[in-house]
Amino acid sequence: MKGIKCILILSVVAFMGGCTTVSVNFDYDPGTNFNNLNTYAWASKGQEKTGDARIDNNTLFHIRIQNAINTELTLKDFEKLNPELPLKDFEKNEIRPPDFWVQYNVMVQDRADVESFGHFSSDRDGDGWSGGGGGVTTFHYTEVTLIINISDPHTKNLIWHGTGKAVVDPDASSEKKTTQINNAVAQILAKFPPQRE
Repeated sequence: MKGIKCILILSVVAFMGGCTTVSVNFDYDPGTNFNNLNTYAWASKGQEKTGDARIDNNTLFHIRIQNAINTELTLKDFEKLNPELPLKDFEKNEIRPPDFWVQYNVMVQDRADVESFGHFSSDRDGDGWSGGGGGVTTFHYTEVTLIINISDPHTKNLIWHGTGKAVVDPDASSEKKTTQINNAVAQILAKFPPQRE
């Protein structure tokens, strides 16, 4: 029994150890010359309401994401323009419009994985099967998907789209949450821009 407990503990540790892994995907418009992009602004349409209070009412969460995106784009030498206005207001006030808009969306899903352990072996005396102490355990976890969209302010069409999916600890400290978000955003934007020299 003690051996089974050790296996379970090691499984949980291994499972939690993989929580920092971000599964990243991206797509882009091959007809866009990303070398011409130098400035950006946040799209006036922000995160849509999801009905999930963990997202809709968590301003700290959104501030962390916005700060992380701003930091990564600054490291890539993109300039953030202010004020953050709709394109018509940029033109109306004769303010130089941004080269691209930035927008993000977040989804949170509670999931569960079921794993079996132990084994069954054949009885050498031919009397059937003897049990090896098998069982089942369930791991509950929270999966977050972050979507970052880059669009053309004139056509409003997407020119780049990146997603990152990771398992997170909802009870993590503020510092760890910030680190997790920074890590996820950095990995998503690692492939943006795809063609810039």
